Amino acid sequence: MDEVTLRPGLEAALIRWGRVAVALVLLVTVLDWVGWATGTEVLTRFVPAWPQMTPWTALWLAALGAAILVLCCRPLPGRVWVGRGLAAAVGVTAVVIVAEYATGRSYGVDQLWFGDAVRELQSSWPGRPSPQTALSSLFLSAGVALPLTSRSWTRMVWAVCMITALVIPGVAVLSYLFDAIALVTVAESTGMAISTALGLLLLGAATLLLRPDRVPVVWLLSRPNRRTLIRLLGIIASFPILVGLSRRVFLALGLGQGEGLTLSTAVGTIIVGTTAFYYTQRVTALAQCLQQQTEQLTTELESAASYMASLMPHGLSGEVGVTSRYLPSRELGGDCFDYSWIDDDHLVVYLIDVSGHGIEPALLAVSLHNMLRSGSIAAETLLVPEAVLTELNQLFQMDQQNHHYFTMWYGVYQASTRTLCHASAGAPPALAFTATTGKAVTATELSTPSAPVGVFEETEFTSRAYRVPPGCRILLHSDGASELALADNQQLSLVDFKHVTTRLAGSPDWSLDELIEELRAMTPTGVFEDDCSMIQLRFD
Repeated sequence: MDEVTLRPGLEAALIRWGRVAVALVLLVTVLDWVGWATGTEVLTRFVPAWPQMTPWTALWLAALGAAILVLCCRPLPGRVWVGRGLAAAVGVTAVVIVAEYATGRSYGVDQLWFGDAVRELQSSWPGRPSPQTALSSLFLSAGVALPLTSRSWTRMVWAVCMITALVIPGVAVLSYLFDAIALVTVAESTGMAISTALGLLLLGAATLLLRPDRVPVVWLLSRPNRRTLIRLLGIIASFPILVGLSRRVFLALGLGQGEGLTLSTAVGTIIVGTTAFYYTQRVTALAQCLQQQTEQLTTELESAASYMASLMPHGLSGEVGVTSRYLPSRELGGDCFDYSWIDDDHLVVYLIDVSGHGIEPALLAVSLHNMLRSGSIAAETLLVPEAVLTELNQLFQMDQQNHHYFTMWYGVYQASTRTLCHASAGAPPALAFTATTGKAVTATELSTPSAPVGVFEETEFTSRAYRVPPGCRILLHSDGASELALADNQQLSLVDFKHVTTRLAGSPDWSLDELIEELRAMTPTGVFEDDCSMIQLRFD
């Protein structure tokens, strides 16, 4: 299972409640030992007719509580061995007790603690914990001691141990609530005490809370509907408890067993049903609110994508024909481009791709787009590609843009010399397609090596010149076009993209729409996962 990173506040709360649970158990065990040492029977059991918590049981619970505390919060190796040692000691002595019951023999450990007191207060097997207590302690000690590994069998064994360790005391608590004491006793004075059952449940809960990286806690915390699941578990667990408690109230009021059980079942059903109905209505209202917010957000993102598209140019005609396509993905992104004649001899073209998806990269793309079009950068600078990249790199460092950088391809075409001066910053290379009579189409990559804009302050940008032959077509594209997710779980490479476009360029009338359709056919869903921007320059 993938590792889940908890919010610091949540992790601290889980640890705090886990430690509180262990502290309550340690308090009960101390009082139990005080009761045995002083002969105060009320400290060893709440009701005279119920079984007592034996000294061995108190010692087991205290040792398990200490082991849980030692092993919590990703301990150092030394603490790990101490915690596992305490848990192993509990497991070994619990096995001895189980063996005593299985063989019908005594190995001399029952009355090791407070022998006179246990002989006086217990008529059957003085000092010996019940088999239910021994088994639950054995499985809990195994759950505490087992290491966390990625092996599936270890996780399975741990889950079985924890479930068994919690089911046994859980059944015991219900037995006390419904006066089924025979389920927790093996003799007149030997059985699982109610304080023992509650202590084991608290220690089991503490084991889970203090190790939130374990299943099922890690699974529960990774669920987006974890609060609903926790409430549902609480409602389910509360039903038998409500029935048992209300039954005791009705019996105390003088009602018979049958009447008390009937009324308590009705009371529990009403309370649980009302609570479930309330939470169902609340979840429904929250779901409707979330749906409305989602629809509103979708509408706003579609509006933002339409606004982004409206900023892009829609083509040029003349001695250099230009067509372009802007295909926003399902998430708003940071693609933008422009091309225009800044004087009679110079055509400027650029394509920008801001890192990330969402509102932030889109806003940064709009800011860059507006800056380049507004005249904020001097006309002399706009004619020098590397100077443009250098100025933008100084203005838009990623540590000032919430860690967003951008790739960019920038070119200036001089019509009088048929020269394209270009520079790029981490962007995919533009492809220049040319063909001579009787020869196949060739693709020339137009790119300069450089880091994206905004990554390093000291980045030096360079430019290159390309002599544009007659009939040449140049393709600019964002990585949303050349890094497609393919149907076979592979990704289209830049080499593969170059092959596809070169093959299409063999037709003198090829268009961006043809390229887009062919690329879509290669994807499993028929859509682009990332923003896809393309510009085609056609030279006479």
